[in-house]
Amino acid sequence: MARQTGIIKLKGTLGDLTFYKSGGQYLVRQKSSLDRKRIATDPAFQRTRENGAEFGRAGRAGRVLRTAIRSLLRIAKDRFVTQRLTSAMVRVLQADRVNPRGLRNVIDGDVELLTGFEFNRNSMLGTTLHAPCRTDVDRQQGTLTLSVDPFVPSERVVAPSGATHFKIVSAGTEIDFEGETFVTDRKETGFLPWGHDVTEAIAHVHHVTAGSVHPLFLVVGIVFFQEVNGVYYPLSDEAFNALRVAAVSGGGKVEDVGGQSKEELSAVEASGGFSSFVLTQTKDQANSVSLQIIDRARRFSGAKRSKKSSAGFVRRPACHDPTRGLRFGGL
Repeated sequence: MARQTGIIKLKGTLGDLTFYKSGGQYLVRQKSSLDRKRIATDPAFQRTRENGAEFGRAGRAGRVLRTAIRSLLRIAKDRFVTQRLTSAMVRVLQADRVNPRGLRNVIDGDVELLTGFEFNRNSMLGTTLHAPCRTDVDRQQGTLTLSVDPFVPSERVVAPSGATHFKIVSAGTEIDFEGETFVTDRKETGFLPWGHDVTEAIAHVHHVTAGSVHPLFLVVGIVFFQEVNGVYYPLSDEAFNALRVAAVSGGGKVEDVGGQSKEELSAVEASGGFSSFVLTQTKDQANSVSLQIIDRARRFSGAKRSKKSSAGFVRRPACHDPTRGLRFGGL
């Protein structure tokens, strides 16, 4: 593809050239010789049709999730969040071990792969909020809980210049990806001063349908404000607000696990940020997660040396131990 550098920018098709805008840049490419009918009927494009069908399902699933948390997403996102979430949904869909290629879907995939997804790469929750937080998902009771122990904001929150206060926000949502419906319960703290005073303990209990068989998501974020004469103004640049998928519980039949003790799975980012988030699950749920990801864990555990990412950070292997917890990726 080529870039448009002239004063006048074009969009559309002119002869064999297509002019368009992508990523804030005006580009031009040669018009494809393929037509829609050939792609839809030619056996040579069978894989293309299969990939297109699955990509469409991933895109719709991402749209439903974004809609479910729209009130939070509008204040904490980057401009590529739609594309990134669709890519993440494709990975979820590709984890489907039930349906043949072309018919794989998010429901039979592994939605728990979305745990740790950051909606704003410019300000990730893992590098902004370092408070001692815990999450708990109780499918039988239909509750998703965020608990934050008392902390000193100046020590645990990385605030942008000009911020005087902040809020910790969260939302619990139950999503039916097939019906494209959802139930969302949002909570937020009052305005918390960014200073040396210790905060009170925070407990957000979100309610969804008890005994639901649909995937459950707990999303957590932080929003910054500036106080002037008793009025709290959102920072004009919302790029510093952060939002993250803190916990996910995949859908399925709800079984009685009464009487069993609970184990804690620690969801730790190797970057060191947000390392205090703990996802509490039952033993059966923990074993289920272990079976789903053991192959990936073995691949990383065999790594002998770290690799460098394109951004220059050292990418360290993720670790897995079904009896001790799970670490999600790393930089």
